[in-house]
Amino acid sequence: MEGECTCKVFTYRSEDIPLCKGETDVKLDNLLCSEWNEAMAMGGVFRYSFKRDSVTWRVLPGTHGLVAQKNPKRFSHRRIPAEAQGLVQPFDPSAFNFNKVNPEEVLFMIQRVNGNHSNLEDKVKGHMMVVNVSPIDYGHVLLVPNPRECLPQVMTEESLLLCLELMALSKHRDLCMVANSLLAYASVNHLHYHFLYLDYPLLARRVKGTPMMMMMKADSTSSSCSCHELAGLPVAGFGLQADPATLHAVSRDLGKIVSLLLEKGIPHNVVMVKGPPFSYHQQPSPPPGEDQETVIRVIVVPRKAAYGLKKVHESRQSPLFFAAACELVGFIPIMGECLALALQRLI
Repeated sequence: MEGECTCKVFTYRSEDIPLCKGETDVKLDNLLCSEWNEAMAMGGVFRYSFKRDSVTWRVLPGTHGLVAQKNPKRFSHRRIPAEAQGLVQPFDPSAFNFNKVNPEEVLFMIQRVNGNHSNLEDKVKGHMMVVNVSPIDYGHVLLVPNPRECLPQVMTEESLLLCLELMALSKHRDLCMVANSLLAYASVNHLHYHFLYLDYPLLARRVKGTPMMMMMKADSTSSSCSCHELAGLPVAGFGLQADPATLHAVSRDLGKIVSLLLEKGIPHNVVMVKGPPFSYHQQPSPPPGEDQETVIRVIVVPRKAAYGLKKVHESRQSPLFFAAACELVGFIPIMGECLALALQRLI
């Protein structure tokens, strides 16, 4: 990163991960929200001011119950994205990457602790949490795993496990993770994941799924991967679900799916939210006074390649919206002025 980082460090132990309970999760949310609020109040860090109480949104008519949010500055003020030519491209140190962000954009570093000692003594070797300078919603940050390794935007089993662990460490049920591959609206070829708090009735939290078994082949061997075929999304997708005891297993399965998509040359979007199990409609209701079981829902959406992202931004002709990870699972930040006017009576 440009300049010296004097940011805070968040440490955790993987064996102590809860899910929506305990003290460790409070520390993560408190740190993320306090540092994000401080950066917003500082001025000059974000490209525009964002206040949740000033955002207008509405659940749109229709069977999917999509949530539309008016956010035209997300398009007009965001950094012009790089143009991807392929699903996998080598990291380009001359292009914009997250090692070039200003120090005030770095909120804190993240380290996983083994036993009583950190396995990452130097905080610049940890994972980096930076603000998204053009936020979609409250608390919008970017997790950059091992930024000094200069990894391209290719999701890995190890980094997906980190995302699952952070989701489990958060006590907020509205925390979401969204990620886009190249050719699926990723704007920077430097491995990163979006985290933000979406306090809306998202389709991703209520979509149902039917258990299915996928067979993965790798290096002349095969293994099973337990998935759910999702019903109710506007697009086809797969669902996996995790609890604190299955984070490693789910990250392995998720890594297999991503590897298969990469092998087949298929762009993809990945979303993590908290909600009931995908087959909750087939399970008995919890006893009175008890909450329904909560899991981390992981949704993977294979898709066609999207080209021309940089050209659209350079033309400054605002599109209606981009069909990236958020949009495909039911949350649509409206950027196009024409569509915003058409929906004025609804939003």
